[in-house]
Amino acid sequence: MPLMAGRRARPGSRANHAFPFLLLFILVLTVGPRGLSCAGAPAGDGVDAVEADDRPAKQQQRTKELFQEARRLSAEKYAIPRTLWKLLTDAGEVTMEEGNDVEDFSVGDNGHPGALYELSLMYQDGWLLQRNSRLADGLLAEAAQRGWPDAQAELGFRLLIGLHNTSSPSGALELGKEDAPRALIHLYFASRQNSTLASTILGYRHSVGLGVPKSCATAALYYSPVAEAVVGAARSAGFPSVDRLRLSLKSVSGLHRGREQDMLQYYQYSADLGNVAAQTAVGQLYNHGAQGLDRDHSQALHYFLRAAEQNDAKAMSHLGHMYANGEGVEQNYDMAVKWFTMGASKHHASSQFGLGYLYLTGSGVTMDYDTAFNYFTLSAEQNNADAQFHLGVMHLKGWGVKHDRQRAFYYFNLAAAANHALAQYNAAMIQLGSDPSAASCEKALVLLKRVA
Repeated sequence: MPLMAGRRARPGSRANHAFPFLLLFILVLTVGPRGLSCAGAPAGDGVDAVEADDRPAKQQQRTKELFQEARRLSAEKYAIPRTLWKLLTDAGEVTMEEGNDVEDFSVGDNGHPGALYELSLMYQDGWLLQRNSRLADGLLAEAAQRGWPDAQAELGFRLLIGLHNTSSPSGALELGKEDAPRALIHLYFASRQNSTLASTILGYRHSVGLGVPKSCATAALYYSPVAEAVVGAARSAGFPSVDRLRLSLKSVSGLHRGREQDMLQYYQYSADLGNVAAQTAVGQLYNHGAQGLDRDHSQALHYFLRAAEQNDAKAMSHLGHMYANGEGVEQNYDMAVKWFTMGASKHHASSQFGLGYLYLTGSGVTMDYDTAFNYFTLSAEQNNADAQFHLGVMHLKGWGVKHDRQRAFYYFNLAAAANHALAQYNAAMIQLGSDPSAASCEKALVLLKRVA
């Protein structure tokens, strides 16, 4: 764990293989999330799941391409129901049986399990076609049996809480008898293919011993890849963005829509009259798109510049981040340095952090760990979580300072207390790696749960 890794299908039917099922259930409870390989179900995002070697390659590729085309179509605002349904049934090689209210169906050997899952959702939700819950159940079960992780996780979750469709084809979901053993099997194999839902459920159940052996270590193994996926997305975001607006517009959030619009108009009116605080607030709203305003970086730049002309340090910081990230302007580190320097001269924590980051990475300035460390320290002293996190990184990597895991852990914990996801993850990894005790594991697990 790095720091910041053709058969006929009928709804409701299943074979009775008691002994193999019991053996597999025992393995799931004792081996953990990464200790048992599943033939035909490699880890991944599910797109290539369960593609047996004996399936004709061309037909297999065709159903995969049809499924990908269906995904593209479903993302469009005005998807054509019949076209989407046809693509999915062709990708799934689904043939509806006549004379039984289309509750029976057959699936070809090369039917894509992802297409079966998407069809099940369409019939379950009545999205773009008539709702049919029994057909939805059958398609979901078939997709799960063929190894589609989303279907396995969904079916596992339903079995775990006893969620069933009513007897009527158009009936709603209802709670009934739970089936924890079958649920855990589905969740286990879904987690093997990086299903965040399945991994989170299994992590929680192992953390409290709910139907499975209580084990902090096993729970951490399940939560870890979920948390790692979250921090991976955060790492790829580029230059850290400035915090979004915490409105003194808090009053706005509880208002009726009409009143909310009146307040926004008042803020814009005040900004246009030269009120500095209003200019910065409206600039932030435009920069991120919130409170009924569409995102508009050019308008944000306009209001930030007006506020900065009146020596507003917060506006200077926002301008620095806009130029560093290329938001609404061409990315320009020289301009970022200019605005961060002006903001930092007024002791603004976000500007101090921005300058520290530029010196750490050598963006627009000569790389200088000592200068970066000094700016991060100034910002961290004002409780800037990003600065605290980067001080932790510098101590962990030995960048400009002596390598010190304990000091790194200290700064990661400071940032983690402010809900900094990367800091929470790193603090958890250090905790798990340096102290094998149960108490230490529990602390790390709390942090991983927050990230996940």
